[in-house]
This record gives sequence, C-alpha cells and structure tokens, in this order.
Amino acid sequence: MKPGHVWLHLALLGASLRAALGWTEPGTSRGPSVGVEESQAEELRSFEVTRREGLSDHDWLRSSCGKKRCGRGSRCTLSRETGEPECRCLEACKPSYVPVCGSDGRFYENHCELYRAACLLEKKIVIAHSKDCFLKGEPCTMANYARLKNVLLALQTRLQPLPEGASRRDPASQKRLLVESLFKDLDADGDGHLGSSELAQHVLKEQDLEESFLGCSPSDLLRFDDYNSDGWLTLREFYTAFQVVQLSLAPEERVSVATVTVGLSTVLTCAVRGDLRPPIVWKRNGLALNFLDLEDINDFGEDDSLYITKVTTVHMGNYTCHAAGHEELFQTHVLQVNDAPHSPQS
Repeated sequence: MKPGHVWLHLALLGASLRAALGWTEPGTSRGPSVGVEESQAEELRSFEVTRREGLSDHDWLRSSCGKKRCGRGSRCTLSRETGEPECRCLEACKPSYVPVCGSDGRFYENHCELYRAACLLEKKIVIAHSKDCFLKGEPCTMANYARLKNVLLALQTRLQPLPEGASRRDPASQKRLLVESLFKDLDADGDGHLGSSELAQHVLKEQDLEESFLGCSPSDLLRFDDYNSDGWLTLREFYTAFQVVQLSLAPEERVSVATVTVGLSTVLTCAVRGDLRPPIVWKRNGLALNFLDLEDINDFGEDDSLYITKVTTVHMGNYTCHAAGHEELFQTHVLQVNDAPHSPQS
C-alpha cells in the first residue's frame, strides 16, 4: 500500500473514532483537543487533494525528499518500514570511463564510483590529484607505453601507406598524416571521438607484439592521454599523445610593421602558435640571433619574444621568426626607427 494511502486510512479511522465518542457533535464543547482535530483535518484535506490530483509514486518521492540532503554517492529514498525519507548508497553508477585516484590510494573508473565506495565504506574518500595509483600494479609503464605508440605508427605505415606525394613532405607533416590515418581507422563510428570500446577493438596480433612493451594495449591511450578526463580522445588529444606539432599563423599576421624611436626599447613577439610548439628561432640576414652573444639583444623571454634595448638605426630592418624545425612557417617583422626628437631651443 502506498504511504499516502496508509495516512489517508489512519486519518479516516481517527475521524470515525472522534465521531463515535461524540467529540465532533454539533453544539458540544470542543475542549483541548481542538488543535489536534484541526491538524488532523488539515492532513486529511491535504491527502485528499493529493489523491484527487493523482500524484504518482515518483512525484510522492520527489516531494518527500525535497528537503532531505544526501551526500555524494547516495540518494534519497523512502524507507519501506517507516515510509520516511532516508539516504541510501547508490546501488550502481552509470558506466563511464573517467578515471580518478582516490585519497585511499585506489583507482576508480569515475567520480561516481569513488563517492559510492566512500558511502558504502562509511569513510571519507576524496579525489587525489596524483597519478600514482593509476600505475600501481599496472603492467603498462610509461616506457612501454612509448614503445607501443611507435609500434602502432609502424603498423599503420604498413596497413595504410601515405598517399602519393606525401613522401616529399617534411617528416613532421608525414607524421601528422600518419596519426590522422590511425585516428580515422580507430574511430569506428566516425564521430570524431575515441572511446574505450573502440580502442579495445584494436587488438595487436602476436607477431606484432614485443616483449619490450608487454602489458600495454591501445586502450592505454585513454588512460594516459585523456587530458580533460572526459572518457574520450579527440584528434587534438591524439596529436598530443603522438607528439604531433600543429602550428598556425594568421594570414594578416604574416608581416608585422613596428616603428620605434631611437633610444627606446622594443619587443617583437612571434605570432606562430600551436600545441607543443618548439622554441622560436629569430633571424636577421640569415643569422640566428638566439645563439649570438649580443649585448643589445640578450633576452628572449618566456614567450620567446625578441627584446631589443636602446634601439638605434643599426637595428632597422627585417626580422623573421619560426618554430625550430619548422622554417616553412615564418613571420616577418619590419622594424622602422625614427630619430629622437630634438629638444626645443631656449
């Protein structure tokens, strides 16, 4: 019987008893029980409204648990014995692979599993921002994982040779095409995301395995390189996993012109951007300035900008910048120098 029906029958029974005892006959003294009567009558009206509106079990649970606060890993439910709201540990979590480390040193597949375990064990477990437990007892080490990625690329080269003309490209571009090809093959449903099931389907044959990385599998890509911990690998994360450098330079920034007055200092900042960008190399007249011991150009800063102190007309001219190993993408800085203004004659 539903909790609402139980209370309704009890309320009706109470009303019947009061009538039988003559407490509610017209004209009689209501006595000290009037407050109780009004409260019970209000309950009866409330349950009658609930019955007429036809509230479901779900609506009843929601209204009953509205003021009940339950901690993470638990939820509010009605007690079968008392009909009162109480907090109970979750029976199960939705399946998702967003691994986290607990302060108890254990590995959990997602946040929900961690808080559910804390509820069941009746102890406080919080997320530990350390990856030690990820590797504890795991056969796949970082060194073996690096070897596995090299083998995956070598196998992809055999299975999906690069298109004609790609061999004439620089090694960085060839690697990028190879990684894109591997990602496309792994992405079975073509949604641009790699999940644990898709990676698990890529099983290496025995002849492709080496003792040097036994214990590692393609599924470890998600364990090591899912940087935002959302349970998926995007192409950008895949690039990072295989150390693919992606550089860009906006067309309107290919040439930058700056005008500086003699005696002042200036900063030239390179607009070549991208994930895993190598250090920036600055050149003038074919000479790399980074490796010259110049008194006036001696600090390239954390962002690899070019600092020139006390500009003179000698500094006038063109400067170029590019990421090391990627000279094909460069920016040109045209530095113009004005003479210092003359002080007015007294």
